[in-house]
Amino acid sequence: MPSLRQHRVIHTTEKKFNCEICGSGFNRKSSLNKHISSVHTTDKPFTCRHCYKGFSEKNSYLDHYRIHTYEKLFKCEKCGEKFFQKSQLASHSIIHDGERPFKCDSCPKAFHTKSNLQDHILIHSNKKHFVCGICKKGFNRNSYLNQHYLSHQNDKKYVCDICNKSFSQSSNLKCHRLIHGSEKSHTCEVCGTGFKTRRLLNRHGMKHTKEKPHSCEICNKSFARKDSLNSHLHTHDVLTD
Repeated sequence: MPSLRQHRVIHTTEKKFNCEICGSGFNRKSSLNKHISSVHTTDKPFTCRHCYKGFSEKNSYLDHYRIHTYEKLFKCEKCGEKFFQKSQLASHSIIHDGERPFKCDSCPKAFHTKSNLQDHILIHSNKKHFVCGICKKGFNRNSYLNQHYLSHQNDKKYVCDICNKSFSQSSNLKCHRLIHGSEKSHTCEVCGTGFKTRRLLNRHGMKHTKEKPHSCEICNKSFARKDSLNSHLHTHDVLTD
């Protein structure tokens, strides 16, 4: 049986054990271990919270994540232009050398790097190799895809009840909720009952405060829950939205 000291941990909001992969916090080491073993078990355990792209290495994940956070940490010393990733800065630096050895066979354009040429060649094809992980729209250049991702920043209407993270699609929110598992991180300070979401905790708390914020406009009878009010309104042959 768990000790009293272990039990008391669930009544504190402090989460001392953080997942190094996704940043989720836990108040028990065992909960953290369970989270890691159940969520991050694939070959690409580092998953982007915005577009769900997976990475096998943490550094690659962090480089990618800056695309969504607008962090351009890598600055060109010659012209001052900033980049999300170190590799982007390295590719950019070549333009200051003036050489364009990589020539396109389909048009007169030439490029400083082979990767830039390969990106360019795609515009001569109808194939769209770069697909948005959010809306599945395809692009023939990775740079266009990265720019497109920014359009989703202000289009996140699906909010997680547990950690308040927002998503542009309900399917992404549903996938995200899996990281929370069955852990009941919201605990009632009065009786110690645990809940998965703060909304459920707040609704439960009304039992202790006797608060009944939902009132019938017909007979003035009050209820602690909106669904209870709706059930009551059937007695008046009325139902609210």
